[in-house]
Amino acid sequence: MSDESGLPPVGTKLYGTLRKPARRVVEGEVVEDTAIAGGRLLRVDGQTYRSLSGAATALAGHARNGRFWWRTVDGRRLNEQ
Repeated sequence: MSDESGLPPVGTKLYGTLRKPARRVVEGEVVEDTAIAGGRLLRVDGQTYRSLSGAATALAGHARNGRFWWRTVDGRRLNEQ
């Protein structure tokens, strides 16, 4: 489920897969719709990130597009909504 921007609403749980050093899944929650065009604040393991892509980049260790990296509970990428 998403709003007109194609981004998930506040309260949505998102999941991302880290491949290195060991494969693991991280869970994040959208905590705020920001004033930045199409922005979302995402909280992962107690840390808040300013955007979905910023969180994905910080967690993966290299640049990531948040719409491709994060998935919803049913396993769909945000760009597939």
